[in-house]
Amino acid sequence: MCKASVVDQMEEDMYVPVLHYGGRFDRSSDGVLSYLDGSVKRWMPMDIDLVCFFDLEEFVKEVGFQKWEKLLWHDLSDPNLDTGLHEIKYDADVNAMRGAAVINMALRNFMYMFNTL
Repeated sequence: MCKASVVDQMEEDMYVPVLHYGGRFDRSSDGVLSYLDGSVKRWMPMDIDLVCFFDLEEFVKEVGFQKWEKLLWHDLSDPNLDTGLHEIKYDADVNAMRGAAVINMALRNFMYMFNTL
């Protein structure tokens, strides 16, 4: 394989972690679930194949939280938070998040959030 192909492959695997935090979930009168009043932190692109559960935890700690109720990832192909949010408990859940990010590769990011205690 030539070097250009290796570089192209590496760039294809780079995604931006996006963390939504400090907000709250709210259901409107028409039943739509939203995440309100939070902040957003984006990191430098990282190789999606190397992201693990502990990376996500470290990012949460980096924005100042030591404890949280749940880590959640949002499947960007499903804008409905009721069905597009998935809990992250194990590396298998991170694998599902990574797979969804690759399917939605035009966006080049993966989004997750958490509930505080």
